[in-house]
Amino acid sequence: MRFLTINISDFHLAINAEDVVAVGKSPSPGRVHMLNLEALLGLKNRGEEGRPKVTCRRGNKVFEFKVDRILGLEELSPQDVAPWPRLLNANRLFQGVARQADRLFLILDTGAMADEAGRQRK
Repeated sequence: MRFLTINISDFHLAINAEDVVAVGKSPSPGRVHMLNLEALLGLKNRGEEGRPKVTCRRGNKVFEFKVDRILGLEELSPQDVAPWPRLLNANRLFQGVARQADRLFLILDTGAMADEAGRQRK
C-alpha cells in the first residue's frame, strides 16, 4: 500500500497515493473544489500563501487542500495499517491509522473528503 504522507500542524496524515493527482504550488487546471482541511480538523486557518497543495481525484470529483509540508511517499505493509476505530466514527475524514518507524499517521478517507469539498463549495 502506497501513501502520500503530509503534515498539517501537529497532524501526521496519509492519503492513498492512487487518489493523488498532483502535488505542488502551481494552479490546477479545470474545475477543482478547494477543501478547507484545517477547518475540518478544528485548526486555525493559516492562509494559502507559500503552502504546498495536494490535488486528489475520487470518482468524478477533483479537490485540493493546503498542507504545511509534504513528507513523501511511503510504502506501508498491511501489518502497519489498522482500520479507524468505530468509537471515533463521528469524524468521517479518516479511514484508518498507520505506523511507520516512530510516527503514527492518520489515514484520510478521500471519498469523505470529496463529499466535504462539495459541501464547502455550496
